[in-house]
Amino acid sequence: MRVCILTLAAGERSPWHYHSETADNIVCMEETTIVETWAARATYVLEPGQRCTISPKIAHFAHGKDGDPCRYLIVQGVGIYDRIPVGG
Repeated sequence: MRVCILTLAAGERSPWHYHSETADNIVCMEETTIVETWAARATYVLEPGQRCTISPKIAHFAHGKDGDPCRYLIVQGVGIYDRIPVGG
């Protein structure tokens, strides 16, 4: 199991990626966190305290609403953790 808190500054975003075995359980802590998935295309708009789960093998990335900063908790597991980049 892996647990961490991620903070994205204004204009920052995580790169597109996916995990082969673990799901991402994402909980918004501060501001608004946007999580987008590639296939099936979806957008999760998370306010503080709200959460979403991204299943293994689903490409996704996170960013703040309108380029604002955001902070979120991520819980991953149980399984082998990897981070496979998508795109160039």
